Amino acid sequence: MAYSQFVGYGYTSCLTCHYNAAGNGPLNDYGRMLAATEIAGRALGPSSDEKLAAQSGFFGTAKLPVWWRPSIGYRGLYMNSSIWKTPIYKFIHMQADFTNAIRFDEDEKLISVVNFGYAPTPQGVSKTDAEANRNWISREHYLRWTTSESMQLYFGFMDKAYGIRVPDHEAYSRRYTYNGQNDQVHGMMLNYNKLPVEFTLHAFGGNLLQSADTRQSGGSMILEFETSEKTRIGLTGQYLKNNYIDQVSTALMTRLGIGHGSAILMESGFIKFKPKTMEVMTGFYGFIQSFMRLSRGFHFLTTAEYYTSDVVKEKTRNMRWGPGIQYFPFQRFELRLEVWNQRSIDPEQVKTDDWSALSQVHLWF
Repeated sequence: MAYSQFVGYGYTSCLTCHYNAAGNGPLNDYGRMLAATEIAGRALGPSSDEKLAAQSGFFGTAKLPVWWRPSIGYRGLYMNSSIWKTPIYKFIHMQADFTNAIRFDEDEKLISVVNFGYAPTPQGVSKTDAEANRNWISREHYLRWTTSESMQLYFGFMDKAYGIRVPDHEAYSRRYTYNGQNDQVHGMMLNYNKLPVEFTLHAFGGNLLQSADTRQSGGSMILEFETSEKTRIGLTGQYLKNNYIDQVSTALMTRLGIGHGSAILMESGFIKFKPKTMEVMTGFYGFIQSFMRLSRGFHFLTTAEYYTSDVVKEKTRNMRWGPGIQYFPFQRFELRLEVWNQRSIDPEQVKTDDWSALSQVHLWF
């Protein structure tokens, strides 16, 4: 739910637009105005930035109490997961959330963020699995305490602070590091941001709503250096464990802005995976996404990914890439269209490529 590629517009820190310093979640007032005046197109509505900014609130131009900032978000995905074979069409409600941000003081030193929404049951899950069939959930609820101009503390339930946060929750960089759509944890996070350095440290005890044996307890961190106005390089790491696995992930990451509105995101790292009943495996993943601004609100993107579960032994290598467009025709609306090619290279068998087509709609208020 974060748009790290907006580094191309000169916004390197997620805290500029989000209440969460590591990105994602509800937008603050500035983030709403920025989405309306810089990111979104003008296919509908007023043409002046002043009027667009004035209409960016939850109820448009209507003023809310200074302490209350609600938001609603929806994402739906329609896909054909087998273009050239037997077509398999699916529509998935990925996100339908309502979030409240409560500001306890005018200076926003203490803020509460509470999210509640619908989560579809994952495919292949047994109907008797009550935990996996819990459809009404909260993906985040936390307190943010700003202790100084450069430091914030977070207490509660939120995404782990790891890697480049992108909305592609099925990306290899998110799936295999246990940072998917519903992998939030209870814990405490510290963010220190004093240019040219931003450092985020997260200690967590897992999702306390899950059974104790599956909770992912551990810690994570992100360290970034701003080398220019639109460039950040960094290092990220994570350790987590439960009764079934121990995992250590670490990666290098780059966010590079090009011109006005274009960017390249890169992340590559290793995953040391130790199931309790198996030997240690060291995997590798890579993620690169180019984001080219063609006109206001209209972007062309290309994504390429790589993953193997063991770089020492001959294991299956998974690769996928695909072009797409990301279009914000007007504020509060996003359309994304993509075509994906996925290839698996297995030393023991030959597999044909898979082609998929995806269309996604995103609404926010």
